[in-house]
Amino acid sequence: MKHRNPHAVAAHQRKAGPHRRTRGGEPREGEYVGLSHEEWMGTILARLKAGRDEYGDASFDMPTAEILREITEEAADLAGWGFILWAKTIGYDRGDTLRTAPAYLRAAAYATVWPPPTSGDPRTMSVWLGAVSFWLMRRLDRVGR
Repeated sequence: MKHRNPHAVAAHQRKAGPHRRTRGGEPREGEYVGLSHEEWMGTILARLKAGRDEYGDASFDMPTAEILREITEEAADLAGWGFILWAKTIGYDRGDTLRTAPAYLRAAAYATVWPPPTSGDPRTMSVWLGAVSFWLMRRLDRVGR
């Protein structure tokens, strides 16, 4: 295939990796595809329904600043859970949390958010969760300013 644009050549070559889907969108044999859009949507809709059943639709009455604070707290929780997952993969001592967490958080702050990891390695995924948290919190801090 002949390309005039050198960037198109590089993009074409990147698409050929084993983690990519075939042209028709079907996964290759043995390829882990992960959560489908329908499964993700079902999970979110179930959580919205459970929240409505338990709390009513009170969240829609919250001021925007309060909603942003809630989202920021959830983003911070992503990094916290990411740290716990990371710590379990390295076999750390629970008493070392305050000493160990900064190393994880520094690694997460400098990790790449996009593209997300394609492996199912818990350590890689844990650092990515921290990176997503950092990215979200930095952008949420700009909203409304």
